Amino acid sequence: GGAGKGAGKLLWNPEWWGKSLPPPANIARLADPHIQSFDWLISSGLDRVIADLEPVEFKDELKGQHVRIWLDNVEVKQPIFMDSNKRGKKQGELSERVELKELPKDCRVGATTYGGDMFAEVLCQVDDGYPKRYRQ
Repeated sequence: GGAGKGAGKLLWNPEWWGKSLPPPANIARLADPHIQSFDWLISSGLDRVIADLEPVEFKDELKGQHVRIWLDNVEVKQPIFMDSNKRGKKQGELSERVELKELPKDCRVGATTYGGDMFAEVLCQVDDGYPKRYRQ
């Protein structure tokens, strides 16, 4: 139906078309909670999460060994993008690869994800032996 209360009323004023309201005074601070949360996660949050994880332990029934696996030294690398340097390149030569730091603004403009590689050490201990470290 269209004959109910408010039918025929404009929900916006045509005089507003093409005009914009001034931004709120605190618009520059809008993303602060997100940025602070991300910074905390990278600076100390991941370490706290890893410290709270219990090791995975199991018995290898075939070998009769007790196996213990846990994580350590988690690290997130600075996001980078690769750019080919084409200056002075001769046919058949490989381009030099140049690593450039990627900033959140670059990702917004390029419609890409802001993310860096994450590495962790996986430690594996069999019985009472010395733990072996694997960087993944």
